[in-house]
Amino acid sequence: MSEDQNSTIQQATDFVNAGKFEEALESSRAVLVTDPNSGDAKLIEAISLSQLGQSRDASEAFSAAIRMAPTNVKARFNAAVHEFNMGNTGQARTLANEALNLDSNHEGTKTLVEKMGPEQAPPQGGMQYPREAPEGFMPQNEGIAFIRNLGPTWVMLGWFLVICSFASFAYSAYNLVIHWADLMSAVSSKNQAQIQAVSNAMQTPLMQIFAWVVLGANMVWTIMDLIHRKGNFVWLIGHIPCTCLGLSFITQPLYILLGRK
Repeated sequence: MSEDQNSTIQQATDFVNAGKFEEALESSRAVLVTDPNSGDAKLIEAISLSQLGQSRDASEAFSAAIRMAPTNVKARFNAAVHEFNMGNTGQARTLANEALNLDSNHEGTKTLVEKMGPEQAPPQGGMQYPREAPEGFMPQNEGIAFIRNLGPTWVMLGWFLVICSFASFAYSAYNLVIHWADLMSAVSSKNQAQIQAVSNAMQTPLMQIFAWVVLGANMVWTIMDLIHRKGNFVWLIGHIPCTCLGLSFITQPLYILLGRK
């Protein structure tokens, strides 16, 4: 799968998590145009169709998603939820049981089975799904609700903080260059008052506050995103020192582009 397809699928996932199902449907179908066998995109399409009330099309899409990724527990779980919401409890139970056979600890499926109650008569209708066992992906509404509700805006906020970090660094570097001669002169003379005066000219209190706010915001954004996505906290080993040095505009783009995949 190309980087562009990965990016589009991630965007579609963010749309689903934000409840923007029309946008998610459009994004998933954009991937399916170039890669008709993408189980990830097909599952997002199925979830979006279900949420948009296109029940029959959603059932067919779930069936296709399961065929494309026959070991995907989450695909069967979402198909089970869809059939249950349609009133096809028997079919939903079959899918849920198959999901539990693959992952007996899947909390969403266990909750669904409890909600369905004791097993009733066999289903009278509903989409017939393949009986193989699943693989793949399912964008569930997990993580931090605040971030989930922001959807793609959350990532845009991360890029905005990158820009702010670079602007703060550039401002400091520019002032260091234009005051370098005065600073060296003050240091050579060992005149503390002169050194302080040059330092004050290099960085105003307002810009110092701005730099600290950006530093803290960058740190908080990355940590919250890691918690939300259950990401690898190894990224913080490099990100924290760089952020403290005002260089988060180096590590944060790397995390957004590579660490969020």
